[in-house]
Amino acid sequence: MSSWGTGIKQSDEFCDVYDEFFERYVGDFDPLDIAESIWQEYYAEFGDGALSPMLYTVRYALAQSLWECGVKDEKLWGEIDDIIRSGRDLQFWAELEADGRTLKSRKKQLELFWERINSVPKRIKKPKKPTEPRKPTLAKGDIFAYSIGESRYRACVVFDFIWNSFLIAVTDDAFSSVPTKEQIWDGKTSLVFWCPVRAAVPKKDRIVIEKVQIDGDYNGRAGLIYKEGCEYGCISIGERIWFYEPEKAAVSMKRNRIGTYTMRDLLEPKILPWFYEGSPVWR
Repeated sequence: MSSWGTGIKQSDEFCDVYDEFFERYVGDFDPLDIAESIWQEYYAEFGDGALSPMLYTVRYALAQSLWECGVKDEKLWGEIDDIIRSGRDLQFWAELEADGRTLKSRKKQLELFWERINSVPKRIKKPKKPTEPRKPTLAKGDIFAYSIGESRYRACVVFDFIWNSFLIAVTDDAFSSVPTKEQIWDGKTSLVFWCPVRAAVPKKDRIVIEKVQIDGDYNGRAGLIYKEGCEYGCISIGERIWFYEPEKAAVSMKRNRIGTYTMRDLLEPKILPWFYEGSPVWR
């Protein structure tokens, strides 16, 4: 342990853990997940049990970091309370040949630290904004369902991902429970559209069914585009008509030479016409 004072933050180990925590605190990463990940790394490195004195400082740094984020881990706080109350931290310093004056100072610093992490921080640290574009949380071949309320569900299949947009088909039927993969493949769809990454069903609202291999190339297929910022859904290329409900979708799709299909039919890209004006229906 490399310390240059009796303060909780006055050690190389504390600074390393603290800095590493806030390097990872970016975007929507959960502070508790970050702390757990760092703890596991240090625990594996020392490998001599959770009571290793070398891990005291790791706990302190993680607790300080979480406190600054406005988050508390009851288990971690309990372990720190036990370490301080039992005197194990001071015993460790005594084994390092700290004199009485140093031990008295260390005891005071521990008390101040415990008081601090059990108070309400004046300012909550916000995560840094990601410097790299966030990767999509959906991928070609994903099958998922989502609730439309009153114990009813629709299901979606992601048939392709091109130019930062997904080609998604949505079942016409609303199921009374989360559908099986077979129910989805046999289900009919009148809503097949290109959806920008940021306009997809949010990850928290998706019920994952399965991920399958889809090899077809759907570039240029379909004919419906989701316009970001529209609350209700899609816009037809030809008529520029807003719609969301399958009934309205079917009418607009017919105008654009797009019919009603089973999900299984759509595994063949050529079943969908080209959306370009004047292009042949089949190619």
